[in-house]
Amino acid sequence: KEQSLNSGFGSFDDTTNQVSGNGKWYFYNTQAMGFGAQKFKQVWGNRPLEDNWRLSDKTIIEKNPLAQQPEQVAAEETSKKYDINSYLERIPTETSVIDSIKTVRNDAYYNLGLAYKEQFKVFPIAAERFEKLLKFSPEEKLVLPTKYHLFKIYSETNPSKALQYKTDITTNYADSKYAKLILNPQSILFDAADENSPENIYEKIYCDFEEKKYDQVITKTEKGIKQYQALEILPKYELLRAYAIGKKNGLKAFKEALEYVQLNYSNTEEGKKATEVIKTIDKLN
Repeated sequence: KEQSLNSGFGSFDDTTNQVSGNGKWYFYNTQAMGFGAQKFKQVWGNRPLEDNWRLSDKTIIEKNPLAQQPEQVAAEETSKKYDINSYLERIPTETSVIDSIKTVRNDAYYNLGLAYKEQFKVFPIAAERFEKLLKFSPEEKLVLPTKYHLFKIYSETNPSKALQYKTDITTNYADSKYAKLILNPQSILFDAADENSPENIYEKIYCDFEEKKYDQVITKTEKGIKQYQALEILPKYELLRAYAIGKKNGLKAFKEALEYVQLNYSNTEEGKKATEVIKTIDKLN
């Protein structure tokens, strides 16, 4: 009992659970507190009540004046959320940036229309995407393919609109392959005498692939993909491009290119072939 009292920690009364009134608990014992304060000054000297009180030279503690606490960051983000200027400042004003955004949007609408038409066979949505794209006045390279796709869609759903697009293409783009395709669907694909027919060009690119000229194959297939977007041979170009990418950039890039073919041409032989190869790649990993 004496050891407990002299240790500076008082005792609690068993019945009242209150600090006993003998003043032996450290913070009720003025002698013990005085001794502790004196001992502290002997060891540490006079120290103000502040953070890092044990350090005599606080210049070694570097603080980043720009550093912000999480609460400050959250408060600033919340204030910006309702500040109209924070949104206005992010609106692009440079012509080049605005044009690049328009290009991305136009490509997205074209690819959506193509996916709804070729993959999902949801013709009303496909037509809506293509019609809206034409209202954006897209780049010339997208105008003719879009009109051709609308001609094909409306040939199934709206003959009068199909006739409008047929007249437009055959009159205003009479020398184009799309016009020839509308007037004579088979001639453009199987004209053996035409060195520039899609089939003959594909054969030449395939020869480049066999000769391991993969950079040339990628460049030429991408050009063919843009040029023959409405033709049935398009998946062949896409698949050959995927193989060239795989040879040049490795397995991961090969799989990504194959997944594009699988997604966009799932109903074609090339799309099915891409699916088979992807399964083989997955087994290797």
